[in-house]
Amino acid sequence: MEPTQIKKLFIDLFGKKVEVHGLFVELIDVESRDFDGKSKIYDFDFKITNPNDVSYYFIPIEWEIAEILEDFKKYVDIKYTFTSVLRTNKKDLYFNKEKTKEIENAFKKVDTIKFTTGTPFIGYKRYEIKIKSVGYKKGHEHEQIWLDNVIKPISATKNGEVCDIDDAIFQYYEEFLPRNSNYWETEELYQHLDVVLSSIPSIGNNDILLEYSTELFHK
Repeated sequence: MEPTQIKKLFIDLFGKKVEVHGLFVELIDVESRDFDGKSKIYDFDFKITNPNDVSYYFIPIEWEIAEILEDFKKYVDIKYTFTSVLRTNKKDLYFNKEKTKEIENAFKKVDTIKFTTGTPFIGYKRYEIKIKSVGYKKGHEHEQIWLDNVIKPISATKNGEVCDIDDAIFQYYEEFLPRNSNYWETEELYQHLDVVLSSIPSIGNNDILLEYSTELFHK
């Protein structure tokens, strides 16, 4: 089949624009190229727009496009590759103003980090570090998203008494966290952030690993 025929059939079957997790996907062009001199590969070029300014993670959008093309193969026996271009100035992981505020507020709710070192019989110490969130950083890789709570330390106590804050910070990073799960902060400090991120369709409807941590303390 000619690329123009394939493009027309795709649009006939799926429509000119397909909504995927709140974004709109439109097939712009189909081109063909020889493969091993025996068959052709068809390259699908999709334009993706975000007219409703929804928050999203781009990787699941690509997964959905791939599934649509797999469905299309039921009607046309072709080999294909596809490219997709997000026609906005946003990055692969985008939070709109509303979701950004929700994330910031969720981090601000955590104003104390409580942890212990030692054992009840040998050098047991109970620490509390008062903190203030001043923002956050975000990152992603394949099926994982992480958010770092950037905080300012306010004060610290050890066994209920005021202690040196630098010592408490050292104990937290060098003694406590290395002895616990890599996801301790995700599960114990910031678990409520799952509700915020899972409300984003491209994240909550997919198997995306969410990880939250505390940025290295800055005074």
